[in-house]
Amino acid sequence: MQRLGIVFSVLWVLSVSGFATFEMLKGAPFGEFTFVEFVPYNTREAITQTDSSTGKTTTLKPVKAVLRAQYLLVMAGVPVLSAWLLAYLMAWTVRWVKKGFQHH
Repeated sequence: MQRLGIVFSVLWVLSVSGFATFEMLKGAPFGEFTFVEFVPYNTREAITQTDSSTGKTTTLKPVKAVLRAQYLLVMAGVPVLSAWLLAYLMAWTVRWVKKGFQHH
């Protein structure tokens, strides 16, 4: 049973890591992201763009994708640790109950 738990744990961590890698490589700073945050470069470069229909001016700054490592660790680690703790607690409880019904 422990081997199966190890396999599921590794698959979970690989899946979460793969999803984080996909978000990092996607690279578009639009939409909602779990593991990636877009931060502006520390440069003074900016692109000024004027909307032709409204005449409104917008200043755009270049951004870079930064991995939120703490999110990755929490999303990969907490479910695995919780599942292992729950499995051991359930196994201990079943043994304790069986032991209580045994005749001496």
